[in-house]
Amino acid sequence: MEKPLSRSLSPGKGLGLRADCAVSAGRAVYRAEPFAYNTNQANKSCVCDSCLVR
Repeated sequence: MEKPLSRSLSPGKGLGLRADCAVSAGRAVYRAEPFAYNTNQANKSCVCDSCLVR
């Protein structure tokens, strides 16, 4: 099965995914294990919850 997506760099926007072949409605194109994170109470005031930058 051909992989329908590849990573691409969009100037001014960053990394993204691009379709490399025709993708029909209802076709699964990407699957990944869920990922979650949170900051602990001690770091709440010095770490961004969105990007984890100090």
